[in-house]
Amino acid sequence: MEMKTKKIPVKCEIVETSDSELDFLLYGPILNQKSYWYDEDTCPQQIQDQLKQAEGKQINLHINSYGGDAFAGIAICNQLKNYEGKVVAYIDSIAASAASIIAMGTDEIVMPNNAMMMIHNAWTYAEGNASELRAEADKLEKINSSVRQSYMNKFIGTEEELIQLLDDESYLTAEECITLGFANSVVNQEPQQKQELNIKASILNK
Repeated sequence: MEMKTKKIPVKCEIVETSDSELDFLLYGPILNQKSYWYDEDTCPQQIQDQLKQAEGKQINLHINSYGGDAFAGIAICNQLKNYEGKVVAYIDSIAASAASIIAMGTDEIVMPNNAMMMIHNAWTYAEGNASELRAEADKLEKINSSVRQSYMNKFIGTEEELIQLLDDESYLTAEECITLGFANSVVNQEPQQKQELNIKASILNK
């Protein structure tokens, strides 16, 4: 039986408004144009339209996405940086690939302790002769340089260390993201710590 990867339903919308803040859902693939694989996607133009409507209010950007096109991610990252109001990213489940690049454009990143972020180098499909494939590899190296610059704005470490993480296609927990500078705070952490202490106390009592 053929296994199918579950798609995250696409959402790119403001779902709640107050006098000073907006909740903004960004779910599903991040692409520059319609894809063969997806019926819907989120593109930079949609984000720009939403930012105009936000009118400088604080945006609470909820991200749940496996990513998509690197250039689309970079474009949205820069749009968020240029937004006049504060932007706080909440990683609701996964921010992978281009979606993690988008998070780098926010002022603050908050992650539940069971959420994850994935970072990796750019990749592509290619065909052609040896010269064409070498040229494609050179293009990917340049794209990787742009991707690294997006992460270096927040990364705590050297570029060489970041290169290793990208080469390894790293899946990062919320605590690891805090350590690396990719997140500012972890929610639901205290209840977990209390539970661990209770379990330890129970074992010691035995």
